[in-house]
Amino acid sequence: MTTTSATVIDDNNQYSWDSIETYYDTSGQIADRVTVYDNGVEKTDSYSDDVRTQTVKEDVLDNVSWDNIVFNYDDNGNVANATTLYDNGTSRQALYEDGALSLVVRLDADDGTDGVFNWAAKMDAYAPDGSLLISATELDGGDEIYLLYQDGEQQTRIENDVDGSDPWLMEVTEYGGAEPVITQYDDYDDIPDAYLEFFPMC
Repeated sequence: MTTTSATVIDDNNQYSWDSIETYYDTSGQIADRVTVYDNGVEKTDSYSDDVRTQTVKEDVLDNVSWDNIVFNYDDNGNVANATTLYDNGTSRQALYEDGALSLVVRLDADDGTDGVFNWAAKMDAYAPDGSLLISATELDGGDEIYLLYQDGEQQTRIENDVDGSDPWLMEVTEYGGAEPVITQYDDYDDIPDAYLEFFPMC
């Protein structure tokens, strides 16, 4: 239970924040710290046993392009995940492993008119060294596009015809040679095993 607090005010406008208020529990450890910035953004850091567990940033005065951002931390103090809700209703969730970005998922707004963008969802997966491995997009019509990377270079593009608008089920473009090689598969049984994991089963 929080029993005491301490407040610092930037009376002379020397810093980028207006005030910092720190709350302590009964043992004297920090429980929460609330920072109000000059642009109206409020940041609340929550602690457990003096270790930061969560950060919540809120755009109270609607001065930035997002509504709120939530960071959660692992036992080592590294960011485990971060979720951003933007003013236009879209969202972004980032997952981390040992502090390194591993996955980013973006969702378009669901306003009944296909949202803000021409896609419903995007996903980017990263290797431990930070290089991009897979970039996937689900279009508003249901079609799926996968871009596969190796050593930072795009190797393969896969498109699934989910909405039935194309004469093929899957189109694969391979970039390993001098010119891209495009192969279209009309039948599920013809799709190579290496690409089956990218084909929707529902």
